[in-house]
Amino acid sequence: MLFWKDHIDRLKNSLNAIDIKFNMNFQSLLIKCEELIKKNHLREGIIYIHISRGIAKRNHNWSNNIFPSLIISCSHKKTYNVNAKKIALISHKDIRWNNCHIKTVSLLPNVLLKQKALKKMHLNV
Repeated sequence: MLFWKDHIDRLKNSLNAIDIKFNMNFQSLLIKCEELIKKNHLREGIIYIHISRGIAKRNHNWSNNIFPSLIISCSHKKTYNVNAKKIALISHKDIRWNNCHIKTVSLLPNVLLKQKALKKMHLNV
C-alpha cells in the first residue's frame, strides 16, 4: 500500500482532533486492510477506512462508554500514470469550513467542487 504511514498519521491526528478514542492497534488495521485486498483480488484500487464515534442515541454530546465503529471497504480503480498522459485539473479555494450555514455532512464541499471540475471538463479539483 502506498503512503500507509502518511495516511495513518493523518487518521490518528484526525481522531485526536475530534476526540475519538480508537484503541485498535494500527498494525492490526494494516493486517485487516491487507486481508481485504487479498480477498478482493485488488491489484489497483483504493482502501476506504471510516471510523465513527460509535453507536449512541442522537445527541451533540457523547458518553465515554461507547466504542468507535470501523468500516473498511475497497474498490477496484485504475491509478493514473501522470507521466503517460496529461490530466486536466482545476484549483479552487478550500470552502469546507466556510459554509457552516449549510446543514450537511462534511463531504458536500468535496462533491460540489468535483462536480464543478467535471462541468468544466476537468478530471478533479
